[in-house]
Amino acid sequence: MRNIKIVLIYIMLCMNLYAIKAKVIKVSDGDTIISIIDKKKVKIRMFGIDAPEKTQDYGSDSQKYLERAILNKVIDVKVIEKDQYGRTVGKVFYKNEDINLKMIETGNAWHYRKLAPKEKTYFNAEKKAKKSKIGLWRKKALAPWQYRYNQKNKNRNKSKKYS
Repeated sequence: MRNIKIVLIYIMLCMNLYAIKAKVIKVSDGDTIISIIDKKKVKIRMFGIDAPEKTQDYGSDSQKYLERAILNKVIDVKVIEKDQYGRTVGKVFYKNEDINLKMIETGNAWHYRKLAPKEKTYFNAEKKAKKSKIGLWRKKALAPWQYRYNQKNKNRNKSKKYS
């Protein structure tokens, strides 16, 4: 039993030491992409960032920036986990550049501190982008998690109205 635990720990450690190659075929929004991995479509949620929703201010700008950066390109994905929706969550790299970090540095996404509190580089990049007022920081932008919360409550109130 002890040997099995050691092997499992070893496998888990190894999973974080390499990246999976993927071809980006679609950018759903500023933090989610569809890629081909081993001839299968895989939805990838970018770890540690949260970009504006498509229906939100700056949402299409964020999506377009990510499209210019990685659409139709072969990327490396350092897989972190699977989320509750079955998506692969990971850090995306193109030519050894951390694209998740790049999205924050250019003001195209927030550091998602709730889900990645130990990512100090992401935290500092957001602080710098905010101070420089670039991208979504040019105006007072509503964080996507707040936007989703507001939309959920708006829809909940509509359904109560017609009950």
